[in-house]
Formats: sequence, C-alpha cells, structure tokens
Amino acid sequence: MGISKLTEEQVYEYDVNVKFYNNTRVVVDTEITPVYCMACSNQTGGLYHYDGSRYGQVGTVSCDVCHAEIFCTDDDNYRYQIHMSTKEYYNRFLCTKEEFDNKYRRVTLDFSKLYLLSESVFETLTQKGFDLSELGAYTQLSSINQLIREQYARPIPELNLYLDSKIRRVPPVVQEWYQILNELEIAEFKA
Repeated sequence: MGISKLTEEQVYEYDVNVKFYNNTRVVVDTEITPVYCMACSNQTGGLYHYDGSRYGQVGTVSCDVCHAEIFCTDDDNYRYQIHMSTKEYYNRFLCTKEEFDNKYRRVTLDFSKLYLLSESVFETLTQKGFDLSELGAYTQLSSINQLIREQYARPIPELNLYLDSKIRRVPPVVQEWYQILNELEIAEFKA
C-alpha cells in the first residue's frame, strides 16, 4: 500500500486496468497516477506508482516545486480516483467532500474522466465500427490501444496531448489512448 515516485524507465512498466461490467459499466483500476499540489497549483514532476490504500490512506508525496506535503487518500476499494490535499487526509467517514473542501483545499483525480475511459467513449468507438468484442471483462488499456490500432490500420500521429491544464503529463499508455481518440475525433484535446 502507498504511493511512490517512478523513474522515467518505470513509467512504461505500468498499465491502466479497465473492467467492463455487463458490457455497459466501465471501472478503471490504475496503478499509475500524476500528482497535483494544491499549495502551489502545479503538477509535480514525474508519475507515481499508486499501490492502493489502507483504510483510505494512500500516503504522502512531497511536492518537488514548493516542497509541500501532499496527503493522498482514496475510497479504499478500486483505484478509480485519488484525493490530494496539502493539509490533512480526507476521511469520508468524518465529513462530506463538500465539508472537507470548505475547510481544506483538495483535488480529486477521477481516472475514468481524466483518462477518458467511460461508457460513452467505448460506445462511440463501437458506433464508428470498431469491434471491441475481443476484449475480456478485465483488460488493460495497452490491449485496447493495440486492438484499435490494428483495426484502424493507419498511422496515428504522436502528439503530446492533455485534457486538463492542471494535468499535462499522463502515463505513456494514456498518452497513446489520447492520440487514438484525437485521431478518431472522439475527444478534443489541448496540445
């Protein structure tokens, strides 16, 4: 359990797990995350291995920009989102998100939104003629990327894309996914 900074080589070792329930619901369970510091309003350098939590407490990260301590928490189940605050751990049993936000500054990274892994995206891919039936109920984003690239059979430009100006650096497997979605005109990105 915990969170630790990855080297440039290690960021390529981690994938994003995608779970399909009844071909309708998509749940993301990731082992790699960016970190955002609310104290200085910057994304920290590098990416982090997100190894889950114990009773919702993931661990702390030191901001490499302002050196503030960033407290990371989750919902103690799948790694589908992570909360980051510079004052204290968020505890959903002690207060609501709104109460915590009024007292402390917090950012939540919801990976299905940040990484664009939602039901509507997969529905659009199917509508555009991509056959996703080969994907199992539990798969990895790299496998999805490979399947779509094989079916598309054209080069996809390598662009450095992002959705949210707070988070400009995402895992390489997610960057590849962004490039595919951009080429297929499924989502709009900033470059």
